[in-house]
Amino acid sequence: MNSTDGQSSVATATIVMAEKQKPLGICDHCGDPIPAGDWYTTKHRPRLYCSVDCRNAANARAGGPKIAQKNRERMARGEWRNPHHLNPLPQIVID
Repeated sequence: MNSTDGQSSVATATIVMAEKQKPLGICDHCGDPIPAGDWYTTKHRPRLYCSVDCRNAANARAGGPKIAQKNRERMARGEWRNPHHLNPLPQIVID
């Protein structure tokens, strides 16, 4: 609470929605057609992807550079460990 004006100083986050890249009725990820009845969402916004799989793949690709940058920073700080050493294969003993 800010004592000077009586207002709370809570930070507000702004959500940025993705813009449609390809023409209406075309999936932004794979380029396949979206059925005519599904061009808009229930919120009356243009549908970006033809399926959940395309949406998931597009989101994964969009986040890839951020994940890679975080991994590079972690490696530079010396915090990264090879996952191979975290979960070693069990030793098989042959008699």
